[in-house]
Amino acid sequence: MVPDSGFLSVGKGCLALSSKAEVDSVSGVEDNIEYYREKGYDFVPIPSENLYFCVKDEEFKELDSDQVLEVGSGILDAVRYLDRYPFVLIEDVDGFFIITVADLNKRCVREAVYPLIVDLEKKLSNLIVSSYPNPGDNDLIARLGNHTVGYWYKSKLEGVELHIAEYMSLSDMVNVIQNDKELVSQCGFSSKTQFNKHFSGLVDLRNKIMHPNRTLFHSQDDVSKFLGRIERIKTVLGELECGCVD
Repeated sequence: MVPDSGFLSVGKGCLALSSKAEVDSVSGVEDNIEYYREKGYDFVPIPSENLYFCVKDEEFKELDSDQVLEVGSGILDAVRYLDRYPFVLIEDVDGFFIITVADLNKRCVREAVYPLIVDLEKKLSNLIVSSYPNPGDNDLIARLGNHTVGYWYKSKLEGVELHIAEYMSLSDMVNVIQNDKELVSQCGFSSKTQFNKHFSGLVDLRNKIMHPNRTLFHSQDDVSKFLGRIERIKTVLGELECGCVD
């Protein structure tokens, strides 16, 4: 299931992803094919005739009505349609603006997803703390890597008394939870296998969101993957909220 329309909208919404589109007519494109090729255009929209020209294929194709979004559409609205189309347009008072898959790597997409990642990590951390109230529980420490344990222990020696969960990465938390049947159940899953399948790729998404030097979208295939991961995060958050994990 795709998240609700308008979700992940920040600032100017999907307009923040776009660039001004150079629209044309069929005859205009036919007269200027070499120009568009030299300029590196992938697509030339022809909204007045419900068509667009694909420069690579040198072919006129139908412009679906769903490819033209309203100005107030959210970022995820653009992502949703880019799972089906090579580009989308936004009709504004200043003309048409275009969004392609490459535009989804802009900062505003990361900024929109960031609160979801933070909420997920916060709720998983609180879940662990509620089940392991002892800040340095030996069973907990045994499931963590040397880096996490070392960072926590160093802080402890410096007089900072915090639960070790506060030093865990999302990967650490997933590893802890998957080996605890009760925690797996509280996340809404009946088995470790089901839990791991649901969380597959979420750590990768988190790392790409937090590290802007990593590309989120290489191709249209990544759009569907991204949407599925967002939906899976929302599902877990819903389960944790039902269980009153703040």
